[in-house]
Amino acid sequence: MTRLQLLALAQDGIDQRSTGMETWLIDPLDGPQVALLNVPAWQPLRTPGEAAAFVERVRAMGPYSRRTWRTSSAGTRPACRRRPIR
Repeated sequence: MTRLQLLALAQDGIDQRSTGMETWLIDPLDGPQVALLNVPAWQPLRTPGEAAAFVERVRAMGPYSRRTWRTSSAGTRPACRRRPIR
């Protein structure tokens, strides 16, 4: 990767962040509601300590989901509603 490519990539990232695009995208097949379903795949349950850690993670899912929902739904509230690009 050349310096010019790296600078262009960095600028693309800055430009993308400045658009607020994350407030426009709501994908029901991606996001925390899907990621949380994958926790058992990467959380080993070989010992009582690992089982306790898993239970703690599962208990934290509810508050995390509610917080994420409140944050992502902010773009759909009337005061924040964005108009589609034409």
